[in-house]
Amino acid sequence: MFLGRLNAWKYTIAGCVGIQKYGGSTINPMRHSPYTAGPYIPLIPPPSHFGFPPKFHSYRKVQDRAIMAGLQSTSRFVAQCAPVGFGKSVNAIMQAVLGGWKCVVLTATKGLQDQYVREFGEMGLVDQRGRDNYAFPGDPEHATCDEGPCMGGMRCGLKKLGQCPYANSVNQFNKSKLAVTNYAWWLAMSQSEKGVVLPDLLVCDE
Repeated sequence: MFLGRLNAWKYTIAGCVGIQKYGGSTINPMRHSPYTAGPYIPLIPPPSHFGFPPKFHSYRKVQDRAIMAGLQSTSRFVAQCAPVGFGKSVNAIMQAVLGGWKCVVLTATKGLQDQYVREFGEMGLVDQRGRDNYAFPGDPEHATCDEGPCMGGMRCGLKKLGQCPYANSVNQFNKSKLAVTNYAWWLAMSQSEKGVVLPDLLVCDE
């Protein structure tokens, strides 16, 4: 998982092995934790205490250390690497919740987007996708919003009427404190004139 900063931004990326970067040095949390030999004592209350679903009632080994390392880092970019099953998604969302930050998670696949929605949707996390994932109200059985008249330079009144599902989704995405989308959509929107509301924490996941 990778985290970094651009101005007020703080970013995070997920994946790799059990080593994390913190304060310019490389740390293996399993090797350096004073609690690995005896009963594990978490640094912070469990995620469920902060509004996470009940299944997140405890931390996996040193997961809380990774959360605090990312949260307390003053670096513009922070890379946090952990093995499969470590709980990198909880790591990222907990940092956003504890920091009180607006957070956007980027993924490479729709499957991972679906996973974030399943796990954190009840916390208010919203899912944003490209225009071709939204049915065009004028022809819902055949056309999607990437085939709407506005894509051909024509005027479309659905957005002003609040009837464009894609525009409504983007509005919700910009207003939400927690959101997930894909790299392609984010990069395209970041370079467009309309753009998106920049988050405090940008999580660059797999």
